[in-house]
Amino acid sequence: MRHRMRGRREQYEQQPRINDVSNLLAQAYLIERYGLRLNIEHLAEVLGMSAGAVRNQISEDRFPIPTYVDQGKRFADHRDVAEYLDQVRERAKSTRAPA
Repeated sequence: MRHRMRGRREQYEQQPRINDVSNLLAQAYLIERYGLRLNIEHLAEVLGMSAGAVRNQISEDRFPIPTYVDQGKRFADHRDVAEYLDQVRERAKSTRAPA
């Protein structure tokens, strides 16, 4: 009996969690729309900000998504953007007033 329970627990733990699936879907969307990395204009569009606001936050070290410079242009990895969007969603869910 114990062995059977252990097997089920391991099977359950190996199944993807809803957050993992949600993150993968966000990643797939971002890749389809923008590619593997997002430039400043893409980040602004995804976050509903102006490109100038994104640049200002990056220069002030307040931008919530890690960025890097490649050949003189700044980018963010699609995985980091998807993770940030998931974190924002989780925060919104936890602070939402019950209906």
